[in-house]
Amino acid sequence: MMHLRYAYLIILAVLVSFCSSAQGSLDALDEKNGFKDAKFGAPLSSFSNMQLEFEGNRDKEKVYRRKDDSNKLSDIQLENVEYTFIQDRLTSVRFLVRGKSNREQVLKALQYSYGTGTETFIGRSWEGNIVRMSYMLGVDSEKGGDIGICEIISKKMLKDISDSKDQDQESRVRKAASDL
Repeated sequence: MMHLRYAYLIILAVLVSFCSSAQGSLDALDEKNGFKDAKFGAPLSSFSNMQLEFEGNRDKEKVYRRKDDSNKLSDIQLENVEYTFIQDRLTSVRFLVRGKSNREQVLKALQYSYGTGTETFIGRSWEGNIVRMSYMLGVDSEKGGDIGICEIISKKMLKDISDSKDQDQESRVRKAASDL
């Protein structure tokens, strides 16, 4: 009878281990630290065939699209895959999917890879130690139909940029104080 109890415990441990690894984790999100082959923090110069789409005034923000990007996840077509660089470092990636089936398939893939995430009023979010991801579900007001928008952001890059700004501001204050 004692051996049977140990057998049940071993089977339970194996099942728990399998289920937790099959559902993904936030550690996997942090380990990926990017999208496809694009790693957060990589300099713009390490990418080829980038086409500038938008240039912001603050933080030297620039949004690009890759001319040679496949724009697919498995067989799911992605639209508007945008790579945002701040101070010439990859900081975030955003993409859109159309159609209810595609939207649901992407959500399942994200949950399989990174866990169930946290439900929000417009979708789901995942908060790793160095990466944050959100997946918003909605309807396209211009073209109609269901859409999903995924945004993956490097929390580490945003913190580094903020710290750099704080240091720059402090050095300007010190210089101004010395000029008094």
